[in-house]
Amino acid sequence: TDTSLDSPTEWSWDFGDGTAVVNGPAVTVSHTYAAAGTYVVVLTVTDDDGATASSNESVTVINTATGVIALDTFDDAVVDGVGTADIGGVWSTGTAATNFDVVAGEAELATAPRSGPRAFLNDVVASDVDASVSVGFDKAATGGGTYTSLFVRGDGNSGYELKVRFTGTNTVLYLTRSDGASTTTLASAVVPGYVYTVGDVVNMRLRADGTTSADVQAKLWIDGDVEPAWMIDVVDPVALPAGSVGFRNYVSGSATNGTVTASFDDFSVLANSNNAPTANVTATSSGL
Repeated sequence: TDTSLDSPTEWSWDFGDGTAVVNGPAVTVSHTYAAAGTYVVVLTVTDDDGATASSNESVTVINTATGVIALDTFDDAVVDGVGTADIGGVWSTGTAATNFDVVAGEAELATAPRSGPRAFLNDVVASDVDASVSVGFDKAATGGGTYTSLFVRGDGNSGYELKVRFTGTNTVLYLTRSDGASTTTLASAVVPGYVYTVGDVVNMRLRADGTTSADVQAKLWIDGDVEPAWMIDVVDPVALPAGSVGFRNYVSGSATNGTVTASFDDFSVLANSNNAPTANVTATSSGL
């Protein structure tokens, strides 16, 4: 829906998927996409004097049959960044770009002690989601350990976060809630008898459902093992709002083996019960 000022008389909609531009006196339009993905919608408005102005907005389209909101298998090589997801738009990153590369089908986050590089998809805004990712490391954990996170409904500074602490003696899951001002640990669980060994591929899964209160669930398992039941299952009485999705790695300041590279793969975010998120496009113009 266009919310332009100064009384435009013509509207031109480019939906970013290669289809014909829609022209005419249409303030509100609808468009059906042929394939899931993230598209940049451009609206150009013209007034009765011929002056024009444009605005654009990214929208993420999901396949309601599969419920895929975001997906990345990291097949495209990238230096100093994570690139663009297969579905979900461009990856945003925290910390220096040089900490990120995509190599051999994996997103690599180089993590020095006391640093926490993160990657997230700002174009995705969803609430009821089921997210998963796999991760491995080039070194075993030392000192206070390596903390690896998968988060939903936020950019990592806010949201629900499955944080896994790998140490030389055990592995612990923490489920946290952050509203951007404070962080609360909702629950934790020890993975019985498991200590990370270089070469292991660890699968993480995080699910959040509900907009008034939220049922939040988390689990971890090693590639090749049978996927277990939820290891954490809690109800947050005040659900966080819809937000973005992503992952992070952090190395304790007491670690003694230098920079640890975390290699992420098979990032996936599905809509719970195949409920598609809503994409809103709002454009404003002035000075026409």
